[in-house]
Amino acid sequence: MRRTTIVVAVVLAAALLVAVPAGADEPAAGTMDLSWSPCFAGPGMATPDWIGSITLEGDTYGMAFFNLGNGKAFDHPTGSAMFFTEVYALYPEPIEDCPGTAVDLANALLWGYDSGMLSLPNSKYHMSGWVEEASGPLAGLAGGSVYMSGIIVWDESGNPAFAPGQLRITRPDLGASPEHQAL
Repeated sequence: MRRTTIVVAVVLAAALLVAVPAGADEPAAGTMDLSWSPCFAGPGMATPDWIGSITLEGDTYGMAFFNLGNGKAFDHPTGSAMFFTEVYALYPEPIEDCPGTAVDLANALLWGYDSGMLSLPNSKYHMSGWVEEASGPLAGLAGGSVYMSGIIVWDESGNPAFAPGQLRITRPDLGASPEHQAL
C-alpha cells in the first residue's frame, strides 16, 4: 500500500510539472524601442509622449506612454532629476509617427500605470508600476507588477529622441520581485 501511494504521488507530481508551461514562474521580459512622439502636446491622455515597439517574450507589440504630469513644469526640467507618472500601453502592432486615434486604451492588449524618475546627469530612467488590464496573448499578466529602465538619447538640440530600455512584468501569482519591493 505504501509503495502504491508513493508511485501515485510521483506520477501526480510529474503530471503537474508537465502541465506548468516553461517560464511560467519567471517574469515576462522584453526590450523597448521607443521614440519621442512628434505629436506630443503636453501631459494627458490626448497624445502619447513616447511611441514605438516592444519585443516581449519573442513577440513584437506597439507601445505608447501617456505622461500624466506631476504638478511641476514639464518643458524645462531643473535640478538633477525629473519625476513622472504615466500610463503605458501595449498594442497589437508597432506604433510609428503620429498615431492619432489608433492609440486608445480600448485597443490595448495590456495597459497600466507607472511612476518613475529620469536622472538628468546620466540620462538613465527607471519606473515601476502595475498592469491594470491585459487581454489576448498577454491576459495572464493582468495584475502583475512592472519595472522598466533604460536611457534617454538626446538629439543635437537637447530634446529627447530615443529611449531604449528593458521591461519586466512579474506575473501576478508570483508576487513582487526584490527589485519591485525595494522601489
